[in-house]
Amino acid sequence: MISSDLHISKHCSGGDPMGLRALDIPALAEDILSVDGLFDRRDGHVTLALYRLLLAEGEPVSEERLAAATGRTVSEIADWLRGTERAELYERGQVVAFQGLSLRPTKHLFEVNCQTLYTWCAGDTLMIGDLLSRAARVRSTDPITGRTVSLTVKNGAVSDVEPSTAMQSMLRPDADGAIGIGDGVVPDACGPINFFATEEAGRAFTERVEGTFLLTIEQGLELARLMNRALFGSALTRRRG
Repeated sequence: MISSDLHISKHCSGGDPMGLRALDIPALAEDILSVDGLFDRRDGHVTLALYRLLLAEGEPVSEERLAAATGRTVSEIADWLRGTERAELYERGQVVAFQGLSLRPTKHLFEVNCQTLYTWCAGDTLMIGDLLSRAARVRSTDPITGRTVSLTVKNGAVSDVEPSTAMQSMLRPDADGAIGIGDGVVPDACGPINFFATEEAGRAFTERVEGTFLLTIEQGLELARLMNRALFGSALTRRRG
């Protein structure tokens, strides 16, 4: 596989100091999706149903509730949950977090229809927000300045970005196609993916954290959209949540 380093220009023009125009977002999406173990890709319909239940109810989702929502048996859902590395389970097998969306507080707040949940990283707010027809309001904390970054994702677009100079960091796979996964439910790769109030703050972060680079918010959404299409495919043809 071609290293993602080749998808980022090493020679930036003066008018584009971070080389953002040179980013090949489709190639970057392909590289990230090729990382083993980063996403649970077994059944997009179950994943989307689980997202909808967490967002609609704002409380742990039982195996019985997920089975009823997907037309599976409770036994099938129990097996499905046991087979994933991306679910955090509470007592009696209830799901409190799954593949980026969590009931447990993080620095990335994700509000839909007055239900407040959280995401594991900044990129998750865009990926999950892109899957919804309802507005998702996001608030996150810039790890460099401590400033709040807020935005709204709805119908495949981002609006109300505050401050307007906000940017997102991303972690690229290395030359062998690897990215930090770790042994926990939350991939280690989530930590370096944040929102920043300004390009200056983002650059201060990427200079400290190896393998990271900056995206505009629009590029982050484009990346999210491409990965969603690859991950969920035909499941997205059903009505969005």
